[in-house]
Amino acid sequence: MRMAINCVKRRITCTLTLSGGQRCRRCVTVVTLAETIIGFTIFLLLPPVIFKIIEGWDYATGLYFSVVTLTTIGFGDYVAGA
Repeated sequence: MRMAINCVKRRITCTLTLSGGQRCRRCVTVVTLAETIIGFTIFLLLPPVIFKIIEGWDYATGLYFSVVTLTTIGFGDYVAGA
C-alpha cells in the first residue's frame, strides 16, 4: 500500500522517469488499477443507489439496469422514469 501511495504521489509530481527516460511500469500499473476501481465504483455501484431512491427499484434491478444501459445492450425490460 505504501508503494502505491508513493507511486501516485510521484506520478502527480512528475512522470516518474527512470534512466533512459523510461517510466516505472509497476507504478503505472498500480495507478491504472486504482483508476479502474474508482471508475467501477462511480459507474456501476453508485447509479443503482440513485435508481433505488428515485425509481423505487431494489439494488439488484438498479445494478442490472446500469450494466445493460452502460454496455449499450438496452433490452428495454426496465425503463427509468416510466
